[in-house]
Amino acid sequence: MEPKGSLHWNPDQKRILVVGCGFMGQGIANSLLVYGHEVHLFDARGLEFLDHMVNTNMRETVEDFVSKTNMNHLEEDLASLFNSPTKDPSRGAHPAVDMLMEGVHCLPGDYLQAKTLTTAQQQTGTSSKQKPKKSSRGAGNNYNSATTESFDVIFEAVFEDIEVKCHVYRQLADALPAVKEGKVPVCSNTSSLLLKDLRAKLGKAYEKLDLTIAHFVGPALYMPVVELYSDRLLGGTTTAATTRIHVVKKLLERCGKKPILMKKEVAGFVHARLQACLLRECIALVHDGVCSAGDVDDTVTYGFGRRYNQVGPFAQADLVGLELISKTHAQIFPSLCNDTTDKYTKALADTRHRGAADRQGYRAWANEAAVQIAKESRDEEIQRRLICDLPGVGSEATGEIPNSANAPGASFTRAAARSSSVPNKRSRVG
Repeated sequence: MEPKGSLHWNPDQKRILVVGCGFMGQGIANSLLVYGHEVHLFDARGLEFLDHMVNTNMRETVEDFVSKTNMNHLEEDLASLFNSPTKDPSRGAHPAVDMLMEGVHCLPGDYLQAKTLTTAQQQTGTSSKQKPKKSSRGAGNNYNSATTESFDVIFEAVFEDIEVKCHVYRQLADALPAVKEGKVPVCSNTSSLLLKDLRAKLGKAYEKLDLTIAHFVGPALYMPVVELYSDRLLGGTTTAATTRIHVVKKLLERCGKKPILMKKEVAGFVHARLQACLLRECIALVHDGVCSAGDVDDTVTYGFGRRYNQVGPFAQADLVGLELISKTHAQIFPSLCNDTTDKYTKALADTRHRGAADRQGYRAWANEAAVQIAKESRDEEIQRRLICDLPGVGSEATGEIPNSANAPGASFTRAAARSSSVPNKRSRVG
């Protein structure tokens, strides 16, 4: 066992590029940043947008995460990771946050175009006096953009449009030779587009691109599951590409995520399909007059939803016993809804019953305060459950930190999480 205080944060620090910094892009960046990775941000809205986003939304989120996970006591580990002095008078009241934010780099809006020009000149043997604009780091300190010649992993989280996404992939490939040669995994956060369709749109000129589906669930910082799929896994042979997707999987695991590796792709992947099939039956129960929308919500929230937070549907069925499950399904399956269109929801949306924004959807919302209370309650519970389950377990009393495959690299401890205002995992109801 190594003594307490030695580096257990993330010995395999990666240089990561996140393209598209809206709600999901910010969440992905935060998920990687709080585990000590070097995160570069690019967004078509430019450097001014990124600088503002980093110093407001992103910093506030990281401060909140550090506070709730009691990470401030890990200042020495962070200083070692970033090769930074432990005591720096320029840092404020939150040194851990300040050091983490030093790992953020904002790239200028002309970054990809400038890199593409440089790459073309290198290939033709020509030169130009044009230089990319300087990028910003952390709280706005300039640094040389030549340090962004390569990345270990790229995450794309731009608008959910196949034309937009493929334009970004072409830009990345043309700007960064390692990307075009398929040496760097480009992970798309698409929630609905299939990899085969993205490849067909890109064409043969970009067939070497190591494009991978990596669908995060929002809010990305606090939701562990990530759906992964690569068509390079087909055939069962081990190649550089199959190795790279496992590198991505390991990276995500080391950042507290629970990646699932899909064997084949299907519309909606796994997460959205499971939600859709449940909601389809919920709609049928309300439409057929069996119960109200509120009753459906209560049944899930105070019924099997409590169990499913601890065990999934297959594990729960095994615990109950498959003989009983089989008999139950024989009675229920024939009467389940099998609609292939959702006319009910479309009719609601067409009549401006679009949900909480209109205060009228499947349910009626009394006022804006009711909407905010529901959102805050949901988000606080998501955060609480994640923090209770942080990887990197150890004992503050003994200083022992097991090197477990299930808890690699992270310095967080459940003891640290429990010492904050978050309740102990074992005290949870359900």
